[in-house]
Order: sequence, then C-alpha cells, then structure tokens
Amino acid sequence: MAEIDLSSISALPVEERIKLAQAIWNTIPEPAAERTAARSWNAGEIDAASWAAFFGKEALLYLHHVDDQLPYEAHRFLQTCGLPKSMLFEGNHEQSISFAPLADPIVGYNSLIGWGIFFDSELDARMSQQLVIGHVNSEAGVASFCVEKTTGAVNLVNIAAIPPQTLANSSILQFAQSLQTAVEWSRQREEYRTIPADFIAQLEDRLRSIDRNAFASADNYWPSVIRTIDHRQGMWRVLGGGE
Repeated sequence: MAEIDLSSISALPVEERIKLAQAIWNTIPEPAAERTAARSWNAGEIDAASWAAFFGKEALLYLHHVDDQLPYEAHRFLQTCGLPKSMLFEGNHEQSISFAPLADPIVGYNSLIGWGIFFDSELDARMSQQLVIGHVNSEAGVASFCVEKTTGAVNLVNIAAIPPQTLANSSILQFAQSLQTAVEWSRQREEYRTIPADFIAQLEDRLRSIDRNAFASADNYWPSVIRTIDHRQGMWRVLGGGE
C-alpha cells in the first residue's frame, strides 16, 4: 500500500489543520453495532432489581407512606421500585424534576393552590383527583407530576398554564419506562462522536412505542419536551444526592 504524503497538510496554518481534521472525523461512520443497537431498541419490563441497577439504589426515592388514594398499580410500583430523587433535563428550556413528594403523605394538587380571594369549588374538586408525586421547575414556573385517582394516568399539572393539565403517560409504569428511555437515550448520545440525523426521531419513536396516547396531542408532556431538543442540546441526567 502506498504511503499517504501529509507534508502539504503540515504546512497549513493550525486553524486550517483543525478544520480539516474535524471534516475527516465527521465522515467516519459509527460502528455498525452501534447503529443496529439504536434501531433494535425496545422497552423492557421493569422489576425492582433491574430498576435499581439502572439508576443506582441511592438515587431512588420510594413511597414512604401507605396511601389508599393511589390506584393499586401506582401504589405498588412507587413502593417497590420508586422514582429518581431528582433529574435534570438540559435543553433549550431546562427543567429540574424532583420526586421529593414521595417522602411525605401524598396530597391532591388542590392543596397546593393558594386560592386567595378567588375560589372555584368545581376546579378544587377536579384538582383533588390529581395526586402529587413530583415537581417540575422550569422557566414556565413550577408544575407537578400527578397520578389521577380514577384512571392512574400521570399528568403534568400547572393551574397557571394553558392548558393547565397535560398528559405525560397513561400509567405509572409507562411513565417510568419513558423516564428510563430518556435517560438511556441521553447516555447513548454522549457516546456518539457525531449525532445521527435521526437520533431525536429515534427518541420519539421509542417513547411512542411505550405509550401512543402520550403523543395524542402536541401539548402533551413528551411531545412538548422533544420540540425543545436539538443536535446541540437536550438530554436527561439523574442527579446524585449532592447535586
């Protein structure tokens, strides 16, 4: 094999050599195994051991109190598997997510509303059906992840937003699978030298495969978050106790 003469490259200014190296690097395809893994992904079943192994047991928070308000499946999952204590979505619209309410007796969202001089009894009754399991802090304000008493659906509720209630997932299990998928996708993203053009679409496909209802409206939680992701920003991190 003939040698490649790089003498002309070494004569280039440093800036030009860096640009050339980057251009060459970007033409190198990802290993076939990595591409196949991304496309053959599927959501696995969740059990307490594998869930703790994925997130780290110390990063999880469990439902501390017996609560007959919660639907059975939600109650069982939150007691046996739990949810990450805190997460951070780093994107164009950053979100910090905390599931600290699991450590206290579960309350309805209506108990968080400072009604002041305004009181709507019908709205109060509706919001009492939304049981708070977590909070989301973003530039839009503070919203709450809630489990709906009657259906077990997980909603994002913010009485000051329009719309004030949007669907995250149809069940606590699908919500947990979606969180795990988002974190797994983010970890894969960090491994790529060059982000594939369809990588964001892959995340949407994975989340749709878990819960198609979550994408029934563009206002729902996951579609809204995905719209803020681009190829430079947008990933989830599970935060340790000291972060």
